[in-house]
Formats: sequence, structure tokens, C-alpha cells
Amino acid sequence: MRLSSTSVREIISRDSFCAPEVAIFRSIEKWVAANSVNTEEINSVLATVRLSLMSTQELLSVVRPTGLVPPDVLLDAIATRTTELSPCDSQLKYRGNLRKFFWIRQHFEKFIII
Repeated sequence: MRLSSTSVREIISRDSFCAPEVAIFRSIEKWVAANSVNTEEINSVLATVRLSLMSTQELLSVVRPTGLVPPDVLLDAIATRTTELSPCDSQLKYRGNLRKFFWIRQHFEKFIII
């Protein structure tokens, strides 16, 4: 079944769409490959991917090789990720319960270290 770019964009732009951002990106990559979509449609869908929620490793090893995201956008995502405060204190727009997971993980690790 072919989903329009509008449908894909509406689904993945939801804060309640709880999935790792790298999985969302890989799904969009498959959607692009399976559908004849123009650059404008691709860019509008990719704009809903929260690249700054991906690790630098994911951005460089998963996103960059596809050529779907311009280098400047990747650099902006890395800059946002590295200049924000810790994940639980930052202004990054998390999905679903992922923010809670990062907060628990960070605080749990602090207790383990102490």
C-alpha cells in the first residue's frame, strides 16, 4: 500500500509515535525506495525526523551514507545534540516515553557510579 507523503508526515510527526529515531529514518528510507516521490515530498517527510535525537554514530553511519540529508543538516543535528544540556534537561523534542527512558537511564547510571 502506498502512503502519501502527507500521511507519512502526519504519522511520524506525532509526539506519541514512540520509536527510536534511527528506526523512523530507516523506515522513511524504505518508503522513498518503494515509492516514486519527488524531492519536495522527501524533504517534507525528512523534516519531521528528529535528527538531533540520534547519536552521532547513527547520523554518520546510517543517515549520511543514504545521501537523503544534506551535510549541513547533519552538522546542525550534531551541533544541537552536543551543545544542549544532558538529555533529561534539554529542549530536544522527545517522542512518547523515550524522554522518560533517558531520564531514568541517566539517573540510574549516576546511582550505580556513586
